[in-house]
Amino acid sequence: MKIIERLFASFITKILTFIVHCFYTIVESIADLPLVFRGMILGPALLVSAISLYQWIEIEFPSRPVANINSERIQHPNYHNIATHALKKFSLLAPADKSLIIKNLQENLVPLEQWMAHFQRSDYLLMCLGESHTQSTRKFLSEAVLAEHNFDALYLEANPQELTAIYKRLYSATDYYPLLDADILQLLRSVISKNPDINIHAIDITDQQVDYKVPDKQSRDDFITLNFLNNFTYTGRNIVLIGAMHCNDSAPWFYAKVKNAFTKNVTKPVTNVRIYDEHEEGIIEAFVFFLDQIGLKQQHFVIVNAQRLPPQIKQWFPLTTLFSFDLFETVIIYRQQQQQTNNLSSAIILGY
Repeated sequence: MKIIERLFASFITKILTFIVHCFYTIVESIADLPLVFRGMILGPALLVSAISLYQWIEIEFPSRPVANINSERIQHPNYHNIATHALKKFSLLAPADKSLIIKNLQENLVPLEQWMAHFQRSDYLLMCLGESHTQSTRKFLSEAVLAEHNFDALYLEANPQELTAIYKRLYSATDYYPLLDADILQLLRSVISKNPDINIHAIDITDQQVDYKVPDKQSRDDFITLNFLNNFTYTGRNIVLIGAMHCNDSAPWFYAKVKNAFTKNVTKPVTNVRIYDEHEEGIIEAFVFFLDQIGLKQQHFVIVNAQRLPPQIKQWFPLTTLFSFDLFETVIIYRQQQQQTNNLSSAIILGY
């Protein structure tokens, strides 16, 4: 063993000596050149080195982006006519029909705290949690959804190299490191604090899989599904945190593929959840405005079963239905606290 160690040390010493010798040879050769040629060589070399150093610093020590706070009630004016049209339709209904819609909405829309209590007690096998990769959503998930929830495995939209980089900073003093443009450290620290033995898996497509992907025959979601199933154990409670489109229940996407793979093996619940900032999309902002105006305003809330919303709501909000209600079993909408106002008067005006 000592002979091998000495041979290895000797080999490393020779390599380092060779590198140093080459460096000095290059430096001496450049030094012998006229000044103008030295500038032509050293100038671009220094520029490339400076750019490379800057890129390395940006990767290793990313800076937290400045949060832009928009307190306007209507942030998507092009979609606001959807809300006003729905309010007009609602105001023309007979009192009995209004009461039926309100009753259905009250049964389907529950405060986040109430849903969280059910969430904690439920014996689900898999929850696909669709997010939009924004800083505010990650913060909300960290503080209000995952911080107090017990579960066994978390699957991230990251490849193994990205997960290694995250772990490198997770137990350090670093307070910001992005995954898909939003901080992931606060969320993981919250999860691990509540669940010290949790298993965290990277399921995004790898660089090697990108190289071997067959165009037009294999999609990114095919590989995400494959990576997920290779890590999945069919035990405990599992959450996949992934971009919202991957989490919707339609054929080309990850969640639908996983459900299909689970068909013969699973008896415990499998579900998908979409989480929104109330102003994240115009179609959601319009729906929330409508709820506020008919007297159903509340803080963070959950649409427990989006498919069971009244047919009038689906008719009045066709885009919200097409891109959200029909694709996700449950929808979480979190609200900006500074926008709370009393809407009792508007409810009275609408005749409810």
